[in-house]
Amino acid sequence: MMNTYVLKTRLRLLFELPPKVVLQKIRKRFKGHEMDEFVLEDVVEPELTVNKHLRPQRMINFLWRYETIIRRVQPSWNLNFSGQRVLEVGGGPLLGLAPIALFLGCEHYCFVEPSYNARILEHPKAKEYFRGVHEDLCALYGERMGLEEFLRLLKERVYVQKKTLEAFEDSETYSIVFSNAVFEHIQDVPAAVQKLKRLSAENSTFIHLVNFGNHRESENPFGGLYTRSKEEYWKTYGKGINTLRANDILRCLMDAGFSTTMIPYVVVERLKERPNEWWKAHHTDDELRCRVALFVNTPTA
Repeated sequence: MMNTYVLKTRLRLLFELPPKVVLQKIRKRFKGHEMDEFVLEDVVEPELTVNKHLRPQRMINFLWRYETIIRRVQPSWNLNFSGQRVLEVGGGPLLGLAPIALFLGCEHYCFVEPSYNARILEHPKAKEYFRGVHEDLCALYGERMGLEEFLRLLKERVYVQKKTLEAFEDSETYSIVFSNAVFEHIQDVPAAVQKLKRLSAENSTFIHLVNFGNHRESENPFGGLYTRSKEEYWKTYGKGINTLRANDILRCLMDAGFSTTMIPYVVVERLKERPNEWWKAHHTDDELRCRVALFVNTPTA
């Protein structure tokens, strides 16, 4: 049964979106798209999105910001793709950080994305996107390879696994692991982290960005979250987020054997709603105000 929040959201969008967009969404619903799969039109049609996925600089901007933030706290931290096996969990419709890693010498890139849609990569706009990524990488790092070789490597060295992390298995390990806004959507985080531990090489490099907001309101990112129990929140808004906080994620990683540094990325100045007694008993004010954090490997001496 559809929960109240989903129903209200769909009714609101019915009146807020342009009629053309509403009709396109209805038409796609009846086309029978696979549940939770990225939809081609959502990525490539300007009427439906602001085309954030098609900005060639998007992923390198993400990575550069992360590296800058990490090195401010850990100057010796280093990310070197040359000859490495890389695992990315939940990288989006256009292969996430794989183009950057391959350009910089990655040997094997495993891309675990349950919503993967191969049709998107065949669209002319996706090819235009990868051309733009290649141009940017050449400007930043020098022309290490031509466009044709770059596109060939994307086909030959990226191994897409259309499944969840929980369902993914591999007998090999990975020296670099990424996830971007994934952990907050996993219900059994300890089990997922244990899976990552089995998949990670000794002294692996990792970056996990976690968004602790409600994924509904940018002006009030914790709206409705701290004023009720987790069960009441899930009953109202669904289980799209697991409601764990930064200290919970850090504990899971440390318990699994990862030497981890947690770096706050976005911290709100003050909460707009007073937390109830349960939240105050289990988390500090700083933990409750942390909206986004990076969890990275602590460099060995």
